[in-house]
Amino acid sequence: MKNKKVKSCFPFFGGKSRVAETVWSRFGEVSNYIEPFAGSLAVLLANPSPAKIETVNDKNCFIANFFRAVIADPVGVAKYADSPVNEADLHARHKWLVSDATAEFKVLMHSDPDYYDLKNAGWWVWGIGASMGSSWLNPHGVNSLPMLSTAGNGIHGLTYDITEWFLKIQERMRRVRVACGDWTRIMSPSVTFANKGLGEKEITAVFLDPPYHLKGRDKVYLEESDVFKDVYQWAMDHGNNPKIRIALCGYENDLPIPSDWETFSWKANGGFANAGETRGRQNAMKETIWFSPHCLK
Repeated sequence: MKNKKVKSCFPFFGGKSRVAETVWSRFGEVSNYIEPFAGSLAVLLANPSPAKIETVNDKNCFIANFFRAVIADPVGVAKYADSPVNEADLHARHKWLVSDATAEFKVLMHSDPDYYDLKNAGWWVWGIGASMGSSWLNPHGVNSLPMLSTAGNGIHGLTYDITEWFLKIQERMRRVRVACGDWTRIMSPSVTFANKGLGEKEITAVFLDPPYHLKGRDKVYLEESDVFKDVYQWAMDHGNNPKIRIALCGYENDLPIPSDWETFSWKANGGFANAGETRGRQNAMKETIWFSPHCLK
């Protein structure tokens, strides 16, 4: 399946849509793709030559549920997502999504790989496009003002047909496996370079974009954890494997990187990159991707 690139349908703090083309120029055509911190999946969706095996994961059950639901029933998700920006709806849906009424949803998302909730998915993607910065479903965002300063974020863009957009994502992700849990669950050799579905010379690409290790930064992820050092160590342990191409995202000067890794620095300006206080805006200027030695030059 060639040239099936699709734009991600919701904004996300730390999203890599601006550098997705650079990532794929280093990965090239691969047979197996792993993304343990899915977010908006902007990188996977931007691949012009989708891999025959694709596995993604996110600990945030709302993200995993959206992709499960839109793969299963994009029209059903669109029914709940297709409504105008309304401040009263924003507050009410926020409260419902994080209420005790949805507690069973989180349990089922982590225990049943086939479970999804259409209304939950539709209201969640509607809200992340209608809310300010990283406030959606965070406590400080309960009474925040909707996004009013732009023509529209995500599905609220003025030129988008939501149902058509979701149908394109369904087609693109029809065979993508979506896990919901700890990132290590999809990083075993049997999923990555030793996958039984791969031939002897076939390559695995791993895109690592964890919450960045930085003391004192604002809390912007719904599922917070300090996993960057563990992710860094996995990358260092597997970087010299000729069957794996790794991209590790982080802030410059976080941890030492071997000299045979390529460093690509960029500035994430605008949008959610400027969320938070002064420190958050400064960090937007220090984004870095390190490519392992076996990536293409």
